[in-house]
Amino acid sequence: MKVVNEMCPNITRIYNIGKSQSGLKLYAIEISDNPGEHEIGEPEFRYTAGSHGNEVLGRELLLLLMQFMCLEYLSGNQRIRHLVEETRIHLLPSVNPDGYEKAFEAGSELSGWSLGRWTNDGIDIHHNFPDLNSILWEAEAKKWIHRKMLNHHIPTPEWYLSKNASVSRTDCLCCTVNYI
Repeated sequence: MKVVNEMCPNITRIYNIGKSQSGLKLYAIEISDNPGEHEIGEPEFRYTAGSHGNEVLGRELLLLLMQFMCLEYLSGNQRIRHLVEETRIHLLPSVNPDGYEKAFEAGSELSGWSLGRWTNDGIDIHHNFPDLNSILWEAEAKKWIHRKMLNHHIPTPEWYLSKNASVSRTDCLCCTVNYI
């Protein structure tokens, strides 16, 4: 991430969204023509990977995606330039760095399929998202008044319940895509 940021400082920004349970920082990179600035009406996408720390494919794909976008932007690829200029993209390659470190220390497939899968406090992040999709789509279809809905997962963060919040979630190849 640091190398990509150094190669493309005008279109990237690295930021920290918090810490894991063991204190490792959760770094994301933003790719935009105005990094660090919210532009009204410009779509924002967040791609996350590494919810299972021992499954590194998604993590590597996001690292390669940020590198690809930077290099193609610099080389003048019009499709990438259009994406960067018209979209704000956030990439978080490792949402479970504790699990990744645990699996990395043990080495490859020698530790079994589960080491590093969960967070240090035993949560499988990949299967523990609030069920917001069905809530939001059903509420919109029935023109319900915005209200708090119960879910059987982790508590819904307060900012999800704010007056103008809009969240949707889609899974793909070990990555999670959130349309902001």
